[in-house]
Amino acid sequence: MPLSTFTSLDILYLVLSASIIILVVFFAVLLINVTLVLRDFRKVSKTAGNITEKVHEMILTPVSYITKISESLTPYIEEYIKKQMAKKSKK
Repeated sequence: MPLSTFTSLDILYLVLSASIIILVVFFAVLLINVTLVLRDFRKVSKTAGNITEKVHEMILTPVSYITKISESLTPYIEEYIKKQMAKKSKK
């Protein structure tokens, strides 16, 4: 069909269909990119969770052990200090 036989309505439909095809391709590519970004974000957040657990194990676990030891030694240290203070006050 020669171009001169198209009416303005036919050209409008042709342009609209081409625009819709381009728009669908654009959204398909956009959806693929968003999916890839979200997958990478999931990997990063999982890695951050693992790092947080390792930091907790490496730093907070020894701190809790030190706290427990200091709590159990506190009465002995206080008693020792009282004895030393009593010795100094007698001199």
